[in-house]
Amino acid sequence: MQVEGREHIPVNGGCVLTCNHTMGPDFLVLSYLSPRQVYFMVKAELMEAHRWLGKFLAYNGCFPVRRGEGDMDAVRHAIDLVRRGYILGMFPEGTRSRTGTLQRGRSGAAYVAIQAQAPVVPAAVINSETIFKRSNYLSLKPRVRVTAR
Repeated sequence: MQVEGREHIPVNGGCVLTCNHTMGPDFLVLSYLSPRQVYFMVKAELMEAHRWLGKFLAYNGCFPVRRGEGDMDAVRHAIDLVRRGYILGMFPEGTRSRTGTLQRGRSGAAYVAIQAQAPVVPAAVINSETIFKRSNYLSLKPRVRVTAR
């Protein structure tokens, strides 16, 4: 994996780390960019679908958001995390892009950053969809790139 822009992640204080989203494990790739733990909003149905997966995600700093319901509890939790100096990872598209094309972002990440009075750090995960291609399993070439600006 190739990592660029780690210097843009604040050493202290909260921020909202935003990124495109093409594969489920993008949160793991994005976490690799930060020297500190990144907390993520994750769709509630994913955390509830399989008990073991929900526990794994929660253990790794994820918390549920009920999409399409205006889940203000999740939003307040996100704001509180950032205000307390933590890094919040968000995918402003709100869902994965099946084609790899960047979709229109939603306003949640900006809202959290404004309410918490914290910076937004934009990032991009490039080629993460290649991780799960069968032909790439044995390759040692770094195909995935994560960049913060």
